[in-house]
Amino acid sequence: TAAVLALTQLLEPYATWLAWLGRYSLSIMVIHFLIIKSVKVVMTALLHVDMATLDDSTTLGAIVLLATVVLLIPTVWVMERYLPWTLGKARAKTKASSQIATST
Repeated sequence: TAAVLALTQLLEPYATWLAWLGRYSLSIMVIHFLIIKSVKVVMTALLHVDMATLDDSTTLGAIVLLATVVLLIPTVWVMERYLPWTLGKARAKTKASSQIATST
């Protein structure tokens, strides 16, 4: 147990992406499959291949993975910032709403 804690402390500065994944895992799980399917549809149209070829190719699968990761980052940001209630989270209080609440 002490070795795991020491290793965690040693790798902590390099694991910020892991913390990001943990913090936004619900958003990622909700949206990732929609993005994968959308990327596959676009790639089949652009590359003129069928879906089975796309599923069987390691190279094309890696491209789908890369495109999905790149598209997930701004999508998660939009969901967390503007659509938190879609994830069951409380809406962020705006300055105007907090002023109305305090004036009543």
